Amino acid sequence: MDRKACVFLVLALLSSCLLACGDVGPDDSNLKKEPPPRVQLPKIDASNCNAETLFAHCNTSDKIKAAETYLQHRAAQWRKNEGARKYGQGTACISCHTTLPYILSVAGTQRTTPSNVEKALIDDITQRVNNWEKVQPWYNWNEEKSRQTRGTEAVINAVALGLYNKNKSEQGISQSSLLALDHLWKEQIKEGEHAGSWHWMDFNLAPWEDKTGRYWGAALVAVMLGQMPKGYTQANAIKGHPNSQKLQKNLTLLRNYLKKGYQEKQINLHNKVMLLWATTQWTGLLNASAQKALAKDIMEKQLPDGGWSLAAMGKWPRSASEVSRQKSDGYATGLTVYVLGQVQTLEDKRPIHKGIMWLIKNQSKEHGNWKSISVNSDREGSSSARFMDDAATAFATMALSGIR
Repeated sequence: MDRKACVFLVLALLSSCLLACGDVGPDDSNLKKEPPPRVQLPKIDASNCNAETLFAHCNTSDKIKAAETYLQHRAAQWRKNEGARKYGQGTACISCHTTLPYILSVAGTQRTTPSNVEKALIDDITQRVNNWEKVQPWYNWNEEKSRQTRGTEAVINAVALGLYNKNKSEQGISQSSLLALDHLWKEQIKEGEHAGSWHWMDFNLAPWEDKTGRYWGAALVAVMLGQMPKGYTQANAIKGHPNSQKLQKNLTLLRNYLKKGYQEKQINLHNKVMLLWATTQWTGLLNASAQKALAKDIMEKQLPDGGWSLAAMGKWPRSASEVSRQKSDGYATGLTVYVLGQVQTLEDKRPIHKGIMWLIKNQSKEHGNWKSISVNSDREGSSSARFMDDAATAFATMALSGIR
């Protein structure tokens, strides 16, 4: 390789590190200038809020409101961040760490009055969906990265619009969602080892933008499909979408991919939680006994303080010697508690109660967010460290919303 080619390769690699939507993120200079607003959290009487009396006596509305203030602020910061808009042709990247979790929390908590930032984010997605053939992939310095970017964005667009718009049209599914779903199936891999999934952005940034992220994205699609009108997944006639046997084949490919990962023990605990979430929304993934075994496996990883540890949920770039697998964090706990709360057949609710207590005790009294960790490198003290906190706060909000 000549010197010029080497320089180009190094620049491309550096660009991937700086621009990825993982927990490194693009240029975040403006994020450092605007810390999240300070909040006042209510004091909850511990005697009236414990694992046994939680659902009857623990009002978390004010705590959720403080978290929502934090999430809106962070989403607004991300959307106007120059790095997030660099390749968006006037739109912003819907990041796996900040804005997608924010949209999921908005859909999960079923707020009736949309904020300005969520409307702007949905407008960004809709614009890119409507101009899919014209807009450039976010990362396109080579064919493989363009393919990864296209597949990832197709998933995120379809999931975000599908869940956000699920109750906002007469048919239960918007025209923009239908168009995003069409793009989704066109980008789906139809054969080979990864058949049923999508090409996925791999910057070696766990837990979303590495090799394990492919399964995470496929599970999110299943969650979204489970909340679509039954007419769509059954390929019945819906205005704007043809009755298609091809759709049934696509659904079968996805279902088989998700089952295979679990049955052949190819997925880590983080993706097991995602699969469990998918089984609660999309029927036919796992039978009742398999779902029960999966939930049991996840609950057994709960730590004594009531939380879960992201560090213990997989083999990550950051070694076990650098980060404790026995320390609970907001992302792992918020996600797991929320998902376990979706399992209707769960007999023992105590792990959920303990997890909620952990969330109540560990919310930041200053900004209303929850702390998490990077499983890639030590980012403590940097603005990039907040990216994991953003996802943690979104899922913690969804978990606490179940007891309002």
